[in-house]
Amino acid sequence: MKYFIYFGLSLVLIFNTFTIAAQDIIVIFIQGDVKSSTAASQYKKVTSLPYGPVALDQKIIIPKNGVVKLIKEDGFHCEVTEQGSFLVKELEFEKTEEKSTLNSFVNYFKSFFVAHPSSESKEYYKNSIFAISRGELTNPILEFPFSGPLPLINEELNFSWGIQCDTCFYKLLIQDFESKEIVFKKETNKHQYKLKNPEKLLSLNKKYFWSVEIKNTDIKSEYQSFTVSSPKEFDTKISKLEKSFRKNNPYISTTSQMISVFCALEEENLINYMILYGQEQMSLEPENKSLKDFYNRVFYDQIMHHK
Repeated sequence: MKYFIYFGLSLVLIFNTFTIAAQDIIVIFIQGDVKSSTAASQYKKVTSLPYGPVALDQKIIIPKNGVVKLIKEDGFHCEVTEQGSFLVKELEFEKTEEKSTLNSFVNYFKSFFVAHPSSESKEYYKNSIFAISRGELTNPILEFPFSGPLPLINEELNFSWGIQCDTCFYKLLIQDFESKEIVFKKETNKHQYKLKNPEKLLSLNKKYFWSVEIKNTDIKSEYQSFTVSSPKEFDTKISKLEKSFRKNNPYISTTSQMISVFCALEEENLINYMILYGQEQMSLEPENKSLKDFYNRVFYDQIMHHK
């Protein structure tokens, strides 16, 4: 009988240990030039520590005044502030209060890396454009704005498209969705056009579609629709999301917050909100490479998804 009790307890302990070890551990905050290396390279290859999931056998190398904050799926967190090298599986995690709020944040943060796994989406997109256009003109690929609500938060609205042609002239058309009437037409030799004071041309809550044609040819893009929304609606939505992720998470970094907001907006299919919010964050922290990397990851993944 004792043997079976002991055997049963051993199974429980093994199961619990496996469950804890199997939990995803995610880097949510990085301060300083923190590096990492993995067992796969026998810890010889050292690279910058990225945000997102880390392996149990991964080594984190923290410089003087460096800080790393990690979190598990169950809401337990770990903050490492000492200089030195640390194996992830040997780090001690503490229970965090207000677990439900934290779990919501973790779920958003994790879902970002599931939806946008590639950090080279920009290069992949450019290579795809070059590959399909080599030797002949192809239809321009509309980049921005995407379909869906589009808040006019800036004095200029940037329309952009992708194509492998540096000598072409393009015709940008914006049309009323219902009447098909052309409300704006512009010719340019660039792959983008900045429409100044868009609120004077485009009406709130009205739906439009836009397209791009190559001048003096029959080649044109697909149509893409958008509905104009107010800057106030955008500000309210972003402010609400930022507050929800900051609540009980005072350690949240700008990068972590942006990823979480991206995920929440993507769940509501507010793609243009995501892009404009990302541009705002990058303008506030132009030297933040992580923000730019994650923005590119989302922006070009969306283009590949919609083309």
